[in-house]
Amino acid sequence: RLLQEACKKLTNLQFVLHISSVAALDHLKEQHNVKEEDGPKQGTLHYPVPLTEYKASYDIFKRRCEESIANVCFQHKVADCHIRLSAIFSDDPNCFQYQAMDLQRRVSSYMPQPIDCNSGANISRAVHCLLLRSEQPKTQMQRVYHYTRPLLLPKPVPYAYYMHQYRISNNIGRLTSIWLPVWFYTGFVALLHWLAQSTIHYYLK
Repeated sequence: RLLQEACKKLTNLQFVLHISSVAALDHLKEQHNVKEEDGPKQGTLHYPVPLTEYKASYDIFKRRCEESIANVCFQHKVADCHIRLSAIFSDDPNCFQYQAMDLQRRVSSYMPQPIDCNSGANISRAVHCLLLRSEQPKTQMQRVYHYTRPLLLPKPVPYAYYMHQYRISNNIGRLTSIWLPVWFYTGFVALLHWLAQSTIHYYLK
């Protein structure tokens, strides 16, 4: 609604950059290092599966956001671009990912699942570059960009890699931290979920 109003009031509006997420592609579905170059041609928004197959509410929300913004921009003849991001880390203690790492700084599990993460500094530079590029006349831009990890990481790395880097940057050594077995960690989390659900069901009776 706000974008619709802005398009009506701002007669000189020429470009909208939407900060989106890989969740718009149903990110709970297993991915296989799909490359941006392998997707559809410029000027299209592509989704690998229909919306009815999405499992997570957040993913549905992010896809509908992209589609709504694209529709409004199309109606008002405004160029739009969507940059899909992964998890973002920052040195700011208010950052959600920072807080999650901080909780595990002494005791954690070496989770082997590969995941894409990026830094807040990298994301800021990417957004700035896209905005500068949009101001250049006759610039060819894609409708969608994916920026999910730094270029120094050629492929996704285990979540534990980021935990290990966090410990190194905060001078937390092997003598003051431990890695729990994955089976113990997953079992403990499952137990907590069961207790939480049982407690809720008990009070709802």
